[in-house]
This record gives sequence, C-alpha cells and structure tokens, in this order.
Amino acid sequence: MTLRLTGQWETNQGVAGSLAEIVGGKLPLDYFDTYPKRVNALSEADLKRVAQEVIQPARFVWMVMGDQSKVAPQLEALGLKIKLIDADGTPEVH
Repeated sequence: MTLRLTGQWETNQGVAGSLAEIVGGKLPLDYFDTYPKRVNALSEADLKRVAQEVIQPARFVWMVMGDQSKVAPQLEALGLKIKLIDADGTPEVH
C-alpha cells in the first residue's frame, strides 16, 4: 500500500489530488510523510478488528450472469437468495 505513494505524485493532477485530500479532509500537512509509518505499524489484529467493524457480509449483493439452468442450482446450494432481473435491471415476475 505504501509503495505506490511516490508514483501518485508523478503528474500535476496527482499532486493536486493529494493536496485536495489534505485540505478537504482537514489532514495535517505531514499526512503523506507519516502515512507509510502509520500503515506499516498496523498489526494483523488491527486490520481484523476494523474489517469486522466495516465489512458486513450480510449486506453484500452479488451479481451473477450466466445460464440460469447451470448457475441457479449452484447458488441455491450455497443458500443464496436469487432475484432474477432482465438486461435493463427490471425484476422478472414468476
């Protein structure tokens, strides 16, 4: 994550974007100077804790496309609720 920082400032647009993050996010002026150290200091436990707070699998929506006769049984075997829609996103009525 921290190795890509230098590459993001190769263009004027990249520098402007970072400045906008600092100003818009009311971040300290040394935010990007201290970012790698802060990120690298995170432990696996820190990441797991935050992931459990932020990621909510029950709210995931999966979009699966394919031959219904082949795909539906596999999804049903996983206990997933299937909602069929047409190419325009209109729910199919059964």
